[in-house]
Amino acid sequence: MTRRPPPRHEQGYAMLAVVAGIGVMAAVAAGAAAATSARLDTLEAETTSARLTAAADAGIQIALANLTRPGIGVRWAIDGRTYNESLGGVPIAIRIEDEAGKIMINRIDGENVGWLASALGLPQRQVDEMRDSWTVRKTLALGGLT
Repeated sequence: MTRRPPPRHEQGYAMLAVVAGIGVMAAVAAGAAAATSARLDTLEAETTSARLTAAADAGIQIALANLTRPGIGVRWAIDGRTYNESLGGVPIAIRIEDEAGKIMINRIDGENVGWLASALGLPQRQVDEMRDSWTVRKTLALGGLT
């Protein structure tokens, strides 16, 4: 049995089908690669975020441990100095400040102004004037409400 050659109008059809199939497969592969790349970027960002969160949590635990150590010489100071630590290659800078002694200037009242002026060593007459003028200014700023 001899094979007949394909009709003239069908010549090259197989080649066209193969090229089209390769093009479709390449498009599918490119889409899969792009989706995988986006997932890898998201995974890397989540991993970095988890490492930094763990380092921040560790910094708090390290600070608490060093603030509660027995003995004054080994306990960390609360004067704002920086203590440098590391967790898994992530540098952690820990700074502890005592906020209890600070005065919130926007919420200070006449009594605390007087106390502050006395602590600065002002004469009692100036302390009284400063306290009274602070109270009057605050009353005027609030529209006469105290």
